[in-house]
Amino acid sequence: MTTESRAEALEELREIADEMGALLDRANSALEMAGGLEERRARAYWYASMRIQLGGEHEYMAGSMCTLEDTIKFLDPEDPE
Repeated sequence: MTTESRAEALEELREIADEMGALLDRANSALEMAGGLEERRARAYWYASMRIQLGGEHEYMAGSMCTLEDTIKFLDPEDPE
């Protein structure tokens, strides 16, 4: 992989992560409107899983072995970690 293609991949992944985060925020708002049992179930399962996989935190779940954020950090040559 060339430096240029790696930079393009990194930028694409950052954009995707931002878009997915925005979509999860929209889903969160919809869940709040729905309320009830389905809101609680969604938050405990699919919403939590997706938020964690992006690299975020969630009150019901622990971390992940490799998140999208981890991948972005790995590909970023300027990241100090």
